[in-house]
Amino acid sequence: MSDYIKMEGAFVSACESLANKGIHLPWLDSHLSVTPDRMADKRDQLVNSGVAFVGGEAPIAKAISAGIKLELTAPSQRVAKQRIRQICPQCQIRAWTEPGVAITCGACDEPMEEQ
Repeated sequence: MSDYIKMEGAFVSACESLANKGIHLPWLDSHLSVTPDRMADKRDQLVNSGVAFVGGEAPIAKAISAGIKLELTAPSQRVAKQRIRQICPQCQIRAWTEPGVAITCGACDEPMEEQ
């Protein structure tokens, strides 16, 4: 899912209001898709191609220059658990469970069957 921030929207307005009051919210992405150096290179390429860059030093660059030791990790790969569908023989309500789980239909109190 991607979210886009409108420059004239409520989010930017709220952030500007906080910044004007001296409130700063440090943020660091713990699941970087690229290294900080590569991110800086990409930003420089955008600026050099004419894309406006508004803002200061990237938070991760600030942390590194302040001597904060960071442990950056790649996103972990999710391992899909095996699931099976169970169905009530009486009312046909379905549920997904792990294999070997015995459940009873809450609507008609019948044991559900693996499908």
